[in-house]
Formats: sequence, structure tokens, C-alpha cells
Amino acid sequence: MDVVVAKRLDSLGSNWAARESDLSVAAAVLAFSTDNVGRRIARAAVREIQTTYRGDLWGYNGPGVITRVLKRLCSTTDVTLMSSDLCGGFEVYGPELFYPIKWENARDYFKRGQLINKGAYVYHVWNHLTANLVADHDSPYATLARQFCPTTYEMYGERFGT
Repeated sequence: MDVVVAKRLDSLGSNWAARESDLSVAAAVLAFSTDNVGRRIARAAVREIQTTYRGDLWGYNGPGVITRVLKRLCSTTDVTLMSSDLCGGFEVYGPELFYPIKWENARDYFKRGQLINKGAYVYHVWNHLTANLVADHDSPYATLARQFCPTTYEMYGERFGT
């Protein structure tokens, strides 16, 4: 389980992505509608993959693709400035909504403690960095699982330190 979904995503609109950091727009959660905006961004992303694919670089074909596409289409290299207005109707949300704990601090999800950002839509727990960790029973990850994934928590509770 790489993410915990805490809120319905339909309130966010139909065409959007979220920044992972001040340097890149992530590809873990994307919304493309069938309108002109969604199709334009999706087509540009597919073309980008077709022409620049790099199987040897981690992240190049995920966040790298959407970041490069949006830098061109939004006419800015500063991802923190990207917005619906600047990007022709495509919204770019801040990392606090999907990546409230940065990848560098991914272990914090599994240690005893309280969740600082309780307003996120999704909590990305960085599976490629945390796959071998066991969550403390009083960790943010265990708390999120109990609240938002009760069936999974019930089935795999021992993996949450219970």
C-alpha cells in the first residue's frame, strides 16, 4: 500500500496534478478529463514519453514527464507558480495535499508520533523507501490505516505493530 486516501478527490476538479516538491510535479496522482484541457495535457505527456523515454533513470518517466510537459505548456520553469490560470485550466496543487511528508522523511510515517498535516487528500508513504519497515502501533501510518482503511487494517493489523 503506497498511499492512503483520506478525502474524496472529486472536489478537486477535472484536470490537475500535484507538486511533490518545489522542483517537480508528481505523477502518482493525476486527473485528466476528456475536455480540451485534459486531452491536450494527456497527449503532450504521451508524446513526451514516446520521444524522451529513459529506462535507466528513476523518476524520469513519471514526475519528469509531467514536470517537463507543464513547464512548456504553462510557460514557466518554476513549478511553484503553476496554476489553473497560468496552465490554461490545468491546476497544480501544492504538496501538502498529496505528499505532506517528503520522501526524505518517509520513515516518519512509521515511527511513533502524531500526523502533523491532517488536511491532505492522499498520504503518499513512499513504498520504494519504506517497503521493509514495520509501522509502530502509534505511528501516523497506523493511525491513517485504522481511520481510512479499516478493512485492510483489520486484515493486516500485525503489520501495523498491533
